[in-house]
Amino acid sequence: MTRYLVIFVVTFAIGAVIAVILRTGGHHPYGEPPRPPPMAGMDPHGEHRPPPPEAGMPPPSHEQSHDHGAPPPPPPMDAHHDHGAPPAPAAPGGAVNTICPGCGGPVDPKIPMADYQGKKVGFNCKMCPPKFAAEPQKYGEAALKNKAAE
Repeated sequence: MTRYLVIFVVTFAIGAVIAVILRTGGHHPYGEPPRPPPMAGMDPHGEHRPPPPEAGMPPPSHEQSHDHGAPPPPPPMDAHHDHGAPPAPAAPGGAVNTICPGCGGPVDPKIPMADYQGKKVGFNCKMCPPKFAAEPQKYGEAALKNKAAE
């Protein structure tokens, strides 16, 4: 009988130690959701990178690019908030757009431009002018709205 009691106590103690180790390793204070482990080859701090700046917006400062417990930024204003605002910065090379309609990147003045409805359309890379030539209506309208075609 004593032998079974000793086996039980030792087994219970080993199980308790393993449970404490596992619970401590997966502990998330104050009910934080668990973070997935970083995948091989991925930047573990990638979540701290700021989103790409919108066209015409200055890049965020260091304090703005990291969440230091600050409240979230206010929601964007309605579509008519910019009436009477100063004009957007000029596109490079006289293009009507600052955002490439093919890929959504910034317009590169070194890439040859295309004409659409008498206006110059700029591109980000050498892959985008052939896209524009294949579907000028789709990409031209996106360029006039200064956004990437969907």
